[in-house]
Amino acid sequence: MVFTLSNRVLCFIIIIITFTSFLQLAEPSNTREDTLLQGHPLAATDRLISPSSLYTLRFFQLDDGSEANTKFYLGISAKKYYYYVWLANRDNPIYDDPGVLTIDQYGNLKIVSSTTTMMLYSVEAESNKSVRGSLLDTGNFVLYEFNLDGSVKRVLWQSFDYPTDTMLPGMKLGYDKHSGHKWSLTARRSYKTLWSGSFSLSLDPKTNQLVSIWRGDIIWSSGEWRNGSFSNLKASSLDREKLNFSFFSNESVTYFEFSSVSGYLIIEPLGKMNASGVSYSCVDGEIVPGCTTVQPPKCRKDSDLYFPSWNSFGAMSRKGYVFDERENLTISDCWMRCLKNCSCEAYTYAFKDATGCEIWSRDTSHFVETSSGVGRLVFFFLSETKTSKFIHTTQHELLQIKDFL
Repeated sequence: MVFTLSNRVLCFIIIIITFTSFLQLAEPSNTREDTLLQGHPLAATDRLISPSSLYTLRFFQLDDGSEANTKFYLGISAKKYYYYVWLANRDNPIYDDPGVLTIDQYGNLKIVSSTTTMMLYSVEAESNKSVRGSLLDTGNFVLYEFNLDGSVKRVLWQSFDYPTDTMLPGMKLGYDKHSGHKWSLTARRSYKTLWSGSFSLSLDPKTNQLVSIWRGDIIWSSGEWRNGSFSNLKASSLDREKLNFSFFSNESVTYFEFSSVSGYLIIEPLGKMNASGVSYSCVDGEIVPGCTTVQPPKCRKDSDLYFPSWNSFGAMSRKGYVFDERENLTISDCWMRCLKNCSCEAYTYAFKDATGCEIWSRDTSHFVETSSGVGRLVFFFLSETKTSKFIHTTQHELLQIKDFL
């Protein structure tokens, strides 16, 4: 067969197109796909995007103001909320490099960096499996095992089973009676950091009521499930937002969930419940039935039970008592420590990521109000503001108080 010049060019183009298509199939990119394949790690510059571009799975860096400001996390962000609705390693950030998310030949799902390996899913017995991970339009990242014919064999693991502080439609709050696994939400330690905090929302296995727990103590309960709703949630913002709650229980599992076109439920660092942008809690905002009243010591007034009582930006003239960093205290914990100590007049967070606790006893220090960006929020009880000294600082005093910040 004799080729003309144009035929040769056409044949060459066809070969190039065919070879390029083959490369795309053999070496898929994770940049704009919704599926993670075995042997093709998700790196720091890659991302998985759900089919309708509603959610994105990727590595990101957070600078929370602390000394170790190169923390890397793997999370799922929602396009509509501009918020990370799920975190894979909130309490185990990567410090050295962002690492990669990978599925090995056996089907193990893990985050691997130069110095650490974090297993998200481990196979029971090592054998070659056909496994893929897919990010769905619900915001759920699901690890599937496939049959030889390409059909789905089973779900091995899913992010919805390990919620952080956000509940999306389709997620559960409850427990598995056989495995003991619990679905619950845990707030962040502060608005600046992703560490697990001191507030959680879960389903109490003793009463089958939703409960908000603060350091092991129940501070709010939903009441019994009646006629399609928990009794203490009727007429609340949760009910008004029409999140369509449902409750399910059988011999294996008991859980609560909701369905909604675009709703969400978040437990915030201060313990507030945020239902699609409307917040309520047991200390301020929209207070709903079911709250357990804090019993303060006799030295405190009722006005001191609302957090925060009063605050201003500045500093105390002397360093206060700083609680051990290993206690992982939040600003709410600090408020409670000060509330129960009758000699305590002021408190604030101890570290730059707005965690920890520092308190001051009465008459040991005075508050210096600043206006030059030096300082931090210092909180006072209303009963103490009448006797506290508040002064405006000079430049000389600013240099002195920097040592206490």
